[in-house]
Amino acid sequence: MFVSLSALLAFVSGWLGAAGADKLHDPQLRADVTRIEAAENVHPPVRVLDVSAWTNEPNAFTAGFGPSTHLVIWNTLLDGRFSRGEVDVVLAHELGHARSRHIVKGIGWSALYVLPAALLIVLATRRRGGLRNPANLPLAILVLTAFGLVATPFENAVSRRYEAEADWRALVATKDPRAARKLFVQFVPTTLEEPDPPGWDYAFLENHPTIAQRIAMTNAFSARGSRGGPGSP
Repeated sequence: MFVSLSALLAFVSGWLGAAGADKLHDPQLRADVTRIEAAENVHPPVRVLDVSAWTNEPNAFTAGFGPSTHLVIWNTLLDGRFSRGEVDVVLAHELGHARSRHIVKGIGWSALYVLPAALLIVLATRRRGGLRNPANLPLAILVLTAFGLVATPFENAVSRRYEAEADWRALVATKDPRAARKLFVQFVPTTLEEPDPPGWDYAFLENHPTIAQRIAMTNAFSARGSRGGPGSP
């Protein structure tokens, strides 16, 4: 039931995430999107969301799966701080998530986490009468919280792997490692990301590759390109 509800929420979020967003009005941006979609062989609706009333942080995201898939760009990404090449890298990254079906795969990973978590709750509460006894709810929440803390590094590792895959797809689609490198460098002052965080931060808080790792990937892509092909991550 939990996995089914998670899948339903992920599916509906494609439409909910795009609620209030506008269609692309910039002809050049539409042309860029069409070109990148053709390169990645994925064609979700792309919308622009005005968030300038509450943040100036640049962002874009892909939500939903199947027919509900949408790519939403915050208008702060299009305010002139980033070049066309850098915006293209962001677009290609998000389309890479759709191409790799990361949201569906994430639902599968949630199923793997739910099963042992449910088993631990059952084992912890069984001698006290199980969850039929409302007095055991605090214990169940404690077990679930402890399990979530232990599982966080593994969840972040999976997320970082998917984000790295989307980065590589963006490099292959745009063939512009210079723009990608400049984009990642600009993330430091615009998003206040730590370029190379300490180990505990990396394990428990970072669900994206570090800025240093992302820049290293652009360098690796450039090196492979100079040897005759981008290859694979």
